[in-house]
Amino acid sequence: MRLYFCLLPVTLFQLAFLTQDCESKKSTIIKIPNLDIMWANDGKFVVYETTKSMFRCGNWEEPDDSYSYVFGLTYIFDVETGKTQSLSESFHPRVSPNGELISVLSQGAQKIINYKNEVLHKLKETYNYQWSNDSNCIAYVTTNANGNQDLFVFNLSTKKEVTKDSKKLFDSCIKYINVVGFTQDNELIISYLQDESYYIAVADIADLSIKKTKLYGKQYFHCYLAPDKTKILLVGIDSGKSGLVQIISLKDGDNASEVKKRFRFGNEITINPKWMDNSTKIIFTDSFFKQSSCIYASDGDLNVTKLTDQGTQYILNFTTKKDKVAFIVSDEIKKRYVISSQIYIMNSDGSDLQQLTTDKSTKINLAFTPDGKSIAYLYSSRNSSGERISVIDIK
Repeated sequence: MRLYFCLLPVTLFQLAFLTQDCESKKSTIIKIPNLDIMWANDGKFVVYETTKSMFRCGNWEEPDDSYSYVFGLTYIFDVETGKTQSLSESFHPRVSPNGELISVLSQGAQKIINYKNEVLHKLKETYNYQWSNDSNCIAYVTTNANGNQDLFVFNLSTKKEVTKDSKKLFDSCIKYINVVGFTQDNELIISYLQDESYYIAVADIADLSIKKTKLYGKQYFHCYLAPDKTKILLVGIDSGKSGLVQIISLKDGDNASEVKKRFRFGNEITINPKWMDNSTKIIFTDSFFKQSSCIYASDGDLNVTKLTDQGTQYILNFTTKKDKVAFIVSDEIKKRYVISSQIYIMNSDGSDLQQLTTDKSTKINLAFTPDGKSIAYLYSSRNSSGERISVIDIK
C-alpha cells in the first residue's frame, strides 16, 4: 500500500458531523457534503476539495431554516512526490475530461488552470457548468442584471465566447437552466423549467440554436448523464420525496425511449446515483437527509437489486469504476459522531465483497484511479488536527 499524507485545516470534528448554535436555535448534526476527488488521466495527480465548516440551524423537516456554509480549499496532490499544493481561495474544482486542466471558482471568477496553478482563462463565476467531451469548451449559466439567465459556451482554443439570454434562447421567460453535459456529437444538453414543466433541450454550441426540445413532466428532475453520452437518468423530486424516475435516450430524438418507475424507500429519496462505466447499470443509496445502510443497483429497465445491507452501519460514500464499487462504511460511532470508518470493495453485482482498510481513522471520500487499480481517499484520525490523503493499491 502506498501511503502519502498532508495536514489540512479541517478538524475531525468538522469532517464527520458538525453541530453549532445559530441565532439561538439548536442545530442538527449533519454530514459534510460529498467533496469529489478527481484524478488526472495519467494517474499522477489527485484534485480534491475540503470544507472548513458547515452547519444548519433547526430541523431537516423545516425547509425555511437557515443554512450556513464556509467553503474550503482546493488541493492538488502529486502522487509520485507525496506533496500537496493548496490553491488559494479556490473551491468547486472540476477536472477536464482529458485530465489536463482544472476549473475552479476563485475570487469572483471561474478560472481554468493547469497543474502548476497557472491561470489560462478567466470566466464569469458560476457553479452551473460542464466541460465538453473534447475538453475544448466550457458551457455555463449565470444570472444577469435583469434577473434572467444567460447561457455561455467558451472555446478554449479560439478564446471566443458565444452567449444568449434565456428570453432570446426560448422566446419566453424560463427559469432554472441547468447545464447537463454534451452528447456524443458534442452538442450541448440543458434542462429548464417553463410554466412549471420540465424540459430537456439540445443546442448547437456554435450559435446556441436549439435543435430539439422535449417535455418530461410537471416536477423538477436531477439529471445524470451516462458515460457513453447516449442517455440520461432523471430523478424527480416531489414534495421532498422521490418522484418519477426515468431513463431517456438521446439518440432517438423526439422518439426517445423512456422507462418510468418510482424509487421510494419510506420517506427517503433516491440519491447520488452513479452510472457504471458501461452505461448499463446505475449504483445508488436510498437516503438523503439520513444515513443509508444499503447500496442498490438498477439495470437499464430500472429493475432494482439490493447489493449490500450494512445493518446498523452507515454507507458514508461510494464510487464506481469499470465493474467495481468501492464504498466507505461507518465502523465506530459515539454520541452520533463517526469515529472511524472502513473501505470495502465489491463487484457491481454485489459479489466478492472485500474489506480494504482496518485502521481506526475516519475516511471521508474516495475515488478510483483512471485504470481502476488504486483508490485515493481522504481521512482524518483522532491524533491529527486535519485531513490526510492516502492512495491504496487494489490487489
